Formats: sequence, C-alpha cells, structure tokens
Amino acid sequence: MSAYLYEITGWAGTPKGGRAWVETALMPVLPKDKGLRVDLYLAADSLYGDPGPAFMVMLGFPDRATAETVMGAPAMVQLLEAAAMPLQLKGDFMDVRRCEINGIAADDLSGDFSFVVRYYLPANNVAEFQEYYQRVHPVILAEFEGIRNILCNIPETLVGAPRIPGSNYLIGNQVMFDDVPAFEYANETEVGPRAMADVATFPKFSDHSVHYPMIRTRLLDR
Repeated sequence: MSAYLYEITGWAGTPKGGRAWVETALMPVLPKDKGLRVDLYLAADSLYGDPGPAFMVMLGFPDRATAETVMGAPAMVQLLEAAAMPLQLKGDFMDVRRCEINGIAADDLSGDFSFVVRYYLPANNVAEFQEYYQRVHPVILAEFEGIRNILCNIPETLVGAPRIPGSNYLIGNQVMFDDVPAFEYANETEVGPRAMADVATFPKFSDHSVHYPMIRTRLLDR
C-alpha cells in the first residue's frame, strides 16, 4: 500500500476525456522505478452516493520524499498548472492510513469498486475529529460483508507541489468491494444503518461530506 497519495480531481469535461488526459498527458511525465502506483477512478452506476467529478486519479508514493520529487518536477508542475482551469482540477496530498479487516491491514488495493468519501473543513478541532474518526468508524465499516479495503486519508501539505486549488478536506475515507452489487448488498444489511448512524457521534465539523461510487482501474505499479 502506498504511504502517501496525491489526488487529482477533474470537475470539467467527461469521464472519457478525463481518462484520455490522464493516459496521454499525465502518465508520460511520471518517472520510472520510483515505486509509484496510479489508479484512475470513474463514476459507477450505484443506488448509493452523490454525483461525482469527471474523473479522479490517485498517485501513490512509497514516501514523502518521492512525492516531493515527482510532484515538484518542472514537467509535472507545468502540466497540472496549465490544466487546472480547463479541467477544473483540484489537488490534494494525503497520508494514507490502512485500517484492519479481521485483524489484517491489506498491502494493496483489492476490488474494482471504490466508495470514495470525503469530509470537509471547518471543524471545531481537526486533530480530535481525525483521531476519533480513525478509531471508531472503520471498526464498523470492517463488519460489511465482502469489504476488501478500508483507508483513512489525512490531508497534509506537500512542499513544491503544483499551485492548483485544494479541496479543503478534513479527512478522506475509501472502502473497496469487488463490484457494485457486492457493495450494494453490504449496504442493505444491518451494518449500513449503523455506519450511517455513527456519523451523528462525530466531533463537530462542517457537516459537509461527499460519497462517490467509482470504478477503479490500476494504470501503473512500478
């Protein structure tokens, strides 16, 4: 599992156009032999969730130093800053925290379906919210039948990153399942309402969150 990720979210255009930009513009500027993982996320047709962006691409890094080197490279900075307005890009650097399922934290992402959840600032106490969320909520999520991954992503600052807008995240969550039917079946069990009810116990925050049902495609693992 990557230790850090840089999430690029494109709000303009279409999923097909977003994928084309990722494959033909972004991928060629990524270096080889740096331990990068690249995953493309496009909207899935599900009974659950909110309308999402045109695309999301998550660049996974083994450490902060690699992230600073890759994201601060002139070609990367120029590419993202030039595309920021046309594609309405947002860029967010996050520390990835793996959560256990049946006592095991997975080494890599597993399953094609991802429910990408993001909570937004402000919060009365950011550290308190992040600590409480990581300690309490994943324990409930781990009870979902068929769940493959649970991740908590903590926003951080990345030195030298491209100057594109951030998303103002408080914390990110991501759960993985084999496919859409597996995810929807799990939500129809008694665990679904318990996970939703747990939100009422969170420390005070903006009450703004998004839930995107998405299909993940691994584009790079090197």
